[in-house]
Amino acid sequence: MHTIQFWVPINKVDGEKRLVYGYASTPALDLQGERVSLEAIKRALPDYMQWRNIREMHQMSAVGVTESADVDKKGLYVVGRIVDDEAWNKVKEGVYKGFSI
Repeated sequence: MHTIQFWVPINKVDGEKRLVYGYASTPALDLQGERVSLEAIKRALPDYMQWRNIREMHQMSAVGVTESADVDKKGLYVVGRIVDDEAWNKVKEGVYKGFSI
């Protein structure tokens, strides 16, 4: 049996600093039947961290920046700072519930 995952839940929010914490990617099977390996994530991470943009719902506009990102045995764990007021309100109100790469 394969685990299918569409997104990974936000597991912590720091309202004062406007930070969100959680796994942005794991090796779980996605909707397209694809899997991103931990090795692929590790290889791509240095390039991603040059820009560190957090995008809203896969759109071109950035709403925040990744403060830190680490790959562990479960996946890619990120801390992101949301600077866009509308996106932050969606986080606070529970509209945005997780991460998706």
